[in-house]
Amino acid sequence: MKRHKTTRAVETFLKSHNRLKPLLANARHVMKFDFLLKLYLEEPLKSKCQVSIFHGHRLLIFVDGSIWATQLRYQLPSLLKQLRQHPEMTKLKYIEIKIQSQPLIFRKETRQAYPISNANSEALKATADSLEDGDLKSALLRLSRHSKKPY
Repeated sequence: MKRHKTTRAVETFLKSHNRLKPLLANARHVMKFDFLLKLYLEEPLKSKCQVSIFHGHRLLIFVDGSIWATQLRYQLPSLLKQLRQHPEMTKLKYIEIKIQSQPLIFRKETRQAYPISNANSEALKATADSLEDGDLKSALLRLSRHSKKPY
């Protein structure tokens, strides 16, 4: 399979800069440990956990919420045994679980527009009929349709 020119250029750039090599090596290790972790987890927990750091004897895992942290804590003893079977993780003694804070999403509060009176609706229609500008005329006609509906 041929690689795209941009991909080759990025690879060349990354390989040529010595400062990036340790960072890339660390990223590869984290990805490998994340892969190993997910071998032993079932869905949906598998998609809610991500390895952050493996340093010394400690593995740090971020989870999406407290419910997933609780479920992962129940599996820790068996998970430790399974992960220690891999040569890269024989020194693993402790798994730390942190809940990843979700970014706050501010939603613009939308309001329901108040309907206009029937008299105002008729005035808008009359004004629209007297106009030659097609865009303004159609906008006023659309606005006039927001009148109170008789019950």
